[in-house]
Amino acid sequence: MLKKIKDFYQKQSDIGKIVWLTVAVQAGIILALSFCFFIGRFQIPSGFALGSAIADLNFFLLSRQVDSVLDSGNPRVKAKTLRNYVCRFLLYLSGLVLPALLTYFKIYVLDTLAVFGAYIVPKIVLYLSDIRRRSS
Repeated sequence: MLKKIKDFYQKQSDIGKIVWLTVAVQAGIILALSFCFFIGRFQIPSGFALGSAIADLNFFLLSRQVDSVLDSGNPRVKAKTLRNYVCRFLLYLSGLVLPALLTYFKIYVLDTLAVFGAYIVPKIVLYLSDIRRRSS
């Protein structure tokens, strides 16, 4: 448990820093992928943008879920946690199924691999920031 309110605000600012760093890395990757517009492959940056939005939303939902589990002593938290997990899983799944369905119907707007690649970026940023925090 948190011993002081200062610890609570320190943890909140750490989460905020990670979120902003993740968004900055995603924006940088989208800008780097924008050259694909010039070679006629706009599906890659648009797929990465969709995946980034879904990954950020899932990170936000995960942080709210963890906060609700830690703050509540309610026995019904298990059902709510399971429901939130299923919701986040379905959100990830819809982000992968939508580009696959569009590609199946020959509507080339989103790239499935780019969406999947965007899902990995927040995890990489989180791991690297944790390694950096532990080393200092």
